[in-house]
Amino acid sequence: MTRAAPGRVLSIPAGALILSALAGCTGPAGGTSLAEALEDRAEVRALTQDLAAAARSAGLEPFDAGGGWTTCTDQGSKWQYNADAVLHAEGDSADELPAVLAAMTEQIGLETDGPGAFNLETMADGTARGLDVRVRSYDDATELVINVSGPCGRVAADRAELDQGAGPYQILDIGGTHPNQQDAVP
Repeated sequence: MTRAAPGRVLSIPAGALILSALAGCTGPAGGTSLAEALEDRAEVRALTQDLAAAARSAGLEPFDAGGGWTTCTDQGSKWQYNADAVLHAEGDSADELPAVLAAMTEQIGLETDGPGAFNLETMADGTARGLDVRVRSYDDATELVINVSGPCGRVAADRAELDQGAGPYQILDIGGTHPNQQDAVP
């Protein structure tokens, strides 16, 4: 800190930090453009739908899917598009997980180390098309949940621009049996 006049303190590092933070939130140097963020959203949606189709080919029944923008830092300064799909198995979904992962690997190119037990659920983490994927199944329930996460980053847009007038959560069409699937985006 530098003292400018009696009773007045200049903080050059703090001022530089404020200016760099402001500059980082406004232009191309500030991160992802709105167009790039919307492309990321489209990629997450498409992968979620394709993974759900692969699970369906392994015998699961599509139920519901949707996605939305979430903050991905404690400060809330970065955004990420996440989507989930829920499918149902005939019995406990954990029994179906190996066949579902095999179908996803063969049809989509999912790369995963396979399932691992975590409390009452069996979960597999992996990647496909450069996106993070988590597939959760349960020992005592029929639901199998697919989660796809887009990249986390600064976006040179506000939340309303990201939502594109569709609201904070958009229903994705996976051919599911849930009544809201009638209002799903393709």
